[in-house]
Amino acid sequence: MSTDSAFCFCLFARANTFAEFGLTGSTDAQIESFLETAMPWMDSQSYVQRYAYFGAFSGYLLNSAANGLSDYGSVYATYV
Repeated sequence: MSTDSAFCFCLFARANTFAEFGLTGSTDAQIESFLETAMPWMDSQSYVQRYAYFGAFSGYLLNSAANGLSDYGSVYATYV
């Protein structure tokens, strides 16, 4: 996974908030690995108060039927 596939929209409606972050062009396994690395890191930074993954909709954090979490949505849910 190359670091140039990661993205972050840093919208500071509130100080130290990452409004959206995620990966593009990656497999579910790569996204899970990214989350397992990025979220603990963000949690350990004193200047990061909030963050949100991009895509609380079908095919992202939700499964394709939009009636439950996707595999990496489940990973995300363990950290928030």
